[in-house]
Amino acid sequence: MAGGGVPSRTGGVLRMGVALAPLMLLQACIAAALPTVADRIRAGDAAADASAAVESGTRGDREMLLIPAPPASRSLPPLEGDDRPPPEEAVATAEVVAADGEIEMPPPVAGSAEGAAHSIQAWQTLYGWLSDRAENRQANFSMVLTADATPAAPEFMPCEMLPLAMIVRVGGGTFGSAARPRPLVASPGAVETLDATARLDIAVVYLADVLDGQEAGLRAALAKAGIDPGARGDTLWLVEDGASADAVRQDIARRYCVVALTGERLSDFSELFAAQGDATLRRNSAAASMLAPMWGQGWFLLPPLLMPAETEAEGLPASPEDPTTEE
Repeated sequence: MAGGGVPSRTGGVLRMGVALAPLMLLQACIAAALPTVADRIRAGDAAADASAAVESGTRGDREMLLIPAPPASRSLPPLEGDDRPPPEEAVATAEVVAADGEIEMPPPVAGSAEGAAHSIQAWQTLYGWLSDRAENRQANFSMVLTADATPAAPEFMPCEMLPLAMIVRVGGGTFGSAARPRPLVASPGAVETLDATARLDIAVVYLADVLDGQEAGLRAALAKAGIDPGARGDTLWLVEDGASADAVRQDIARRYCVVALTGERLSDFSELFAAQGDATLRRNSAAASMLAPMWGQGWFLLPPLLMPAETEAEGLPASPEDPTTEE
């Protein structure tokens, strides 16, 4: 039994070896094949990366050709104030059309601290421009458009070594009589800027949108605010002194090199804006035409030079004879 058991075990081992031989051979084949597969995978990845790189580079080249670099442009100064949307009442006010067909801007809140700060900031910005003009008198040019100027092709009046000046537009309204002037005050920062401008040897020319019979009331209101407009036809002009406001500005520009224009609305700078009845056209002319770079660079939108007096802030008693209520 014992002698027969050995051959039996030996036969079992042999049979097991024969059975495992294919598995061992399969493992050897797999082990030999793995490097080859790995190499192919690596080679495929490399080829794919190279192809992707070539494609990316080609695509990048195409993008560079199709999307040119933006042209260098002169940026306009940012708008003053915050970026919050205006209140609904301000938007509603901006949609009101004035008698001359121009959209009125919302009136400034003269009594608020923010309104005062905004006014001072605007006048100081103007003074910075005027100070630069005073230092470079030989390089100045007029800010007044010629009669044949257009938004697409603006042309300006020549200076020809004329004395420097700026035109300050004074809005229309009832100023009352010299005996009973309307209670008005200068906007914050205005008087200080006007006085400093005179010290720069730059004349201040006032262009008022009032009738000839209102000149006395205008002078009284300006004097009460601490402003002397000077002689009529020299540093004080009325719109009715010419065929139009543009014509008066051009008459002034024949006497002075007008290095700055101020106003409350677009027509204070040129009647080209008022001639465009559509609000979109006016906006495009102001912001997307050859006139756009003028804002803050010779043309300055400012608060009204004169505004209703804040009786509490100014300490003025309310007058029952205030002519502002008269028809």
